[in-house]
Amino acid sequence: MKKLLLRIILLALPFLVLVHVVGLYYAKGFHSQYIVKKRLLESAANQVQTLTVGSSHTYYGILPKFMDYGTFNLAHVSQSIYYDVELVQEFLPRLPHGCPVKGLSEICK
Repeated sequence: MKKLLLRIILLALPFLVLVHVVGLYYAKGFHSQYIVKKRLLESAANQVQTLTVGSSHTYYGILPKFMDYGTFNLAHVSQSIYYDVELVQEFLPRLPHGCPVKGLSEICK
């Protein structure tokens, strides 16, 4: 029984190492939307005049490229009000004074 278990482990080990190495390789170049938005906001912080937060309604409904002034959309799908507040507290001090924050709240039943 011990020999069988040892052979199974030895057979599976190269496959597991390969999966781990490939996973690390692809994870290194992976950038989530959160990381991308953070970097974009940090690079364009002096141009942002309005910050929007909210859930998917804001994420899909407010398109900054169609606005005349510097708007940045921090909304994300299924984002709760808790994270909206955290994002505003994190990024508002870095933005020009008087930067309004707009958000669409979830629809209450």
